[in-house]
Amino acid sequence: KVVITGFSAAVASSAGSYGDPSYTGTATTYRGRVRAVSERTIVAQGEDVVPSHRAWLATTAALAAQDKCAMNGTTYRILRVDQPTDQLGVHHTELWLRG
Repeated sequence: KVVITGFSAAVASSAGSYGDPSYTGTATTYRGRVRAVSERTIVAQGEDVVPSHRAWLATTAALAAQDKCAMNGTTYRILRVDQPTDQLGVHHTELWLRG
């Protein structure tokens, strides 16, 4: 299970010691598949990065790179969000993560 706390739904209530936002709000749990990866990807800012994990989530909810992602007690930074489509619309959500 993957737990996402939305940045737009949650307010960055304070900054941690390294400037990372602290979230308050409701988290949502999604079913999905996660695997470790070492393939390169391009993020929205045009950077070439190597994520540590890739997740496929059974949701069509609008997720963003600013959201907080947690699995098995570890928090991951969302590097990239894709929502592949087919003839019926958005099928699932893919996340590229670094943890």
